[in-house]
Amino acid sequence: MKDSTKGRFLRRYTELPFLIDYLETKEIALLNPKSWDDRNDSYYLQQYGVTTKQSSLYSLCLTETNETYHHWRIFSHGASGVCIEFHIGMFIDRVSNIDGLRA
Repeated sequence: MKDSTKGRFLRRYTELPFLIDYLETKEIALLNPKSWDDRNDSYYLQQYGVTTKQSSLYSLCLTETNETYHHWRIFSHGASGVCIEFHIGMFIDRVSNIDGLRA
């Protein structure tokens, strides 16, 4: 782990069922941007996929910033919202060797 990432976190705001699935499977679900509410993000990610000739495109939203109302409102609906924190260096180390995955 690089010293520059020590003590830093990536946060995933989501809902309790997704956390339970993650804890049971140890797998993080990447979502198709076509299903996103934010049409701008969806459009530009799809354009990226077309431009780079990707056969498929899936994504995961994470943030390094502190929590905001926006994170809870947009990514975790209602009372079942959760925030999963990943140590950034460990996260990058674990996903950096997965074929076909780009950050």
